[in-house]
Amino acid sequence: MYKILIVDDSKFIRQSIKKTLHNSSKYQVVSEASNGIEALSIYRKLKPDAVTLDLTMDRLDGFKTLSLMVKLYPNAKVIVFSSLSSKFSQTECFKLGAKDFIAKPNFNLLPNALEQYLKDKRYN
Repeated sequence: MYKILIVDDSKFIRQSIKKTLHNSSKYQVVSEASNGIEALSIYRKLKPDAVTLDLTMDRLDGFKTLSLMVKLYPNAKVIVFSSLSSKFSQTECFKLGAKDFIAKPNFNLLPNALEQYLKDKRYN
């Protein structure tokens, strides 16, 4: 079972992601964070297998969180899940080290994206 950290400022979105992943026996949501500062602290303690990350958050936005997470933990597998889905945002996230970018509200795409990057040996 893969350990997942959900990072989003919206409790509703976190709960929706959790519900989506709960439908698969492959994932266990080990923690949630509402901002980048919490996310980095939790990642350091729990070392989850993957992270879903929103871009628009208070205190530390998703771009900076992604940049720091990948710098501090080069093996971090981060999938950005955001409504800020412009071509610029997507390109920037991939430059910063995101494994994938999924536009909200496509919750149904998350399980397959996570599985792709967690099983693919090139990303391990």
